[in-house]
Amino acid sequence: MTSDRPEPRDSSAEERSARLDPLHQALKALPAPRAPRTLLPRVMAAAEARRPHAGVRPWFTWPLEWRVAATVAAVVVIGAGWLAWPAIAMVGGLALERTAGALEARAAAALPGSAAAAHLAAVAWEMLVQPALGVVLVWMVVMCAVTVAIGAAFSVALGRVALGEVSQ
Repeated sequence: MTSDRPEPRDSSAEERSARLDPLHQALKALPAPRAPRTLLPRVMAAAEARRPHAGVRPWFTWPLEWRVAATVAAVVVIGAGWLAWPAIAMVGGLALERTAGALEARAAAALPGSAAAAHLAAVAWEMLVQPALGVVLVWMVVMCAVTVAIGAAFSVALGRVALGEVSQ
């Protein structure tokens, strides 16, 4: 008995020919190829060689003496800047005052209301912005130090140097 319905298409022409092709069947029966054991170390070595700064080592991999010396040098530079800051601020303030005074005199001659606006800006700077700058700077330094400490703690806790090295 024949029915009027067409036979359902179970696959495409390519799949039908693949079912019939013994070479295709033999290839499908083969196990998946495996990479040689030396491939991963060779790839990792090649990737390390291609890094732009392959000779630069992360700070945590430096010898202890170098890290102590770098820390002492940073503390000395920061301490010198801290001690010299009043002199730097005084010289900078004098230079700024002299320049601002000359500009204010020229502006006052050109625009009558500019002297009052300049005085208002100077008062706003001294009363609002300048006191906040110290607090913001201290907050930024503390947050940087906390971030470095957390990163160092995670690096030590993981038992490996996580900064700048490839995980294995």
